[in-house]
Amino acid sequence: TWSQVEKERKAMSSQLQWLCIRNSSCFAVRRKSCGRVAFSTEPNNVANKHAYKYSSVQKKTVGVNSAPDNKGVVLVTKRTKYVLRPAQMFGTTRWARDGRGGFRSIS
Repeated sequence: TWSQVEKERKAMSSQLQWLCIRNSSCFAVRRKSCGRVAFSTEPNNVANKHAYKYSSVQKKTVGVNSAPDNKGVVLVTKRTKYVLRPAQMFGTTRWARDGRGGFRSIS
């Protein structure tokens, strides 16, 4: 059955994934004017640094976005239970407050 096949399929480790994509990531932004610091535009990378520590390849990641109607904020977390199911991997929680109040309640 499908569940048995899914259990047998093993996911690649996050360190190995990072080694494969770090030099060829489309999210990496490198600028000479910033002193050769590499930044990232990757989703769920709150620090915007191109490093394994802040990458969304890790098991647990957190992202903060604005709500679709611009009324409040949305907290996006990676759920470790659904690693092999990309459509269900991210869970969202919405705070329907103003911007500053929403960010204070998250932190």
